[in-house]
Amino acid sequence: MKFSKKKTRRGAASENKPKALRKAAVLAAGLALAGCGDTINNYYYGPDAGRDAGSEMQVEECPNNESLMGRGWVNQGEALIFEGFKLQLDDISVWPTDMPPAALLSLLDSQDNTINYLMLRSGESELLELGKTYRVHVDEIQVGYTFGAKRADLWVMECTD
Repeated sequence: MKFSKKKTRRGAASENKPKALRKAAVLAAGLALAGCGDTINNYYYGPDAGRDAGSEMQVEECPNNESLMGRGWVNQGEALIFEGFKLQLDDISVWPTDMPPAALLSLLDSQDNTINYLMLRSGESELLELGKTYRVHVDEIQVGYTFGAKRADLWVMECTD
């Protein structure tokens, strides 16, 4: 029994395209994917983030005392919940490569609306004014290639008088 290869409509069309046109399409698709990182960088490294990627370590302290509102290891995509707010770990950034990794965080309200974006490295903290003053601190960061391997030890403290 002899089998003959039939060209499908899709196969016939792709074979008729010039090689340069197919390469251009692949290049355009690659550039489009590379541009996605710019969107993420604008959130965490842009002018609205409060500081640029190459700045010194940021450690903000409460002016007086503080009380612990929440602490725990948070995996990528999970959130630490405190006083009706959520501190969600979006990703772990290893860029720029000459600096330690950073936790890319989103602060969400009770309706899951984004209030602020934060980028904090291990040992860094930032004060947030949300009716009350809170200090968000990243104690430790673990990098990895899989979903469960990317996690951070987050602390949230309320600044008290």
